[in-house]
Amino acid sequence: MSKTIEQLEGQVWGEPEYDSHVVTNSHRLRKKPIDQFLVEDLRFMIGQNVGTQYLMPRALGLLEQNPLVEDYHYPGELLQSVLHLQEQYWREHPAHLARALKVAEFALQKLEEKWAERKAKARQLDGAELDGKQYPEKLIEEWCKAFIRRYRVG
Repeated sequence: MSKTIEQLEGQVWGEPEYDSHVVTNSHRLRKKPIDQFLVEDLRFMIGQNVGTQYLMPRALGLLEQNPLVEDYHYPGELLQSVLHLQEQYWREHPAHLARALKVAEFALQKLEEKWAERKAKARQLDGAELDGKQYPEKLIEEWCKAFIRRYRVG
């Protein structure tokens, strides 16, 4: 989609009132065409709940290809922003919820594969068993399971 959030909402925010990263970045990204958003842009704006309904199709498309997609921070950073949206968003956008549930299930599958590889490598290197508590993948796994428990119907 080559339109911006400002164009889709029909609202121009004008100049930022505060000189903070969150405010200036939100204003800047509202003027950026959605089809040019990077993973970090999506993560940031969805995390701020700015233009989410317009960004979610792009975000879900990326997550459906790779649920652990990352940009600057850690694997699963975009997934985290999506899974932590307020319940009201999901009630108002059931089609997005259905896709997000499939993404969370896909992420669990990918995390399981990644964890099995990591455990096998650790055993090969020093025979150690990993407990998983220090790995970010285990936290992402918890988020996915909680999301699925909360929103799965039936």
